[in-house]
Amino acid sequence: MKKILGAAVGVGMLLAAVVPTFAASNIMTGPDSINVNATLNLKLFSVTNTNFAFVTNDVVSVSNSGGNSANGNTMGGAVVSGGSQSYTVISNNVNHNYTRIRM
Repeated sequence: MKKILGAAVGVGMLLAAVVPTFAASNIMTGPDSINVNATLNLKLFSVTNTNFAFVTNDVVSVSNSGGNSANGNTMGGAVVSGGSQSYTVISNNVNHNYTRIRM
């Protein structure tokens, strides 16, 4: 009897794995009964993220020292120049994807 029950349970599990919707078996009833239930749930999805970016940076950075002076050009003279600074930042952020898949 146990071999028959084992075979029936095995067949029920095989059917549950093959049938894509719902398969269940109930062998006997009562406190020693064997109940098998399986569900196969398939979710297929495809995600495509395509990006293309063309970035051109034309940058001009200008610095002017300002406050220049020169004197004594015939006897060795001196040139005094003011300070100069130039600060340039280039930042390109392109081709970002955020994909969320809920299952």
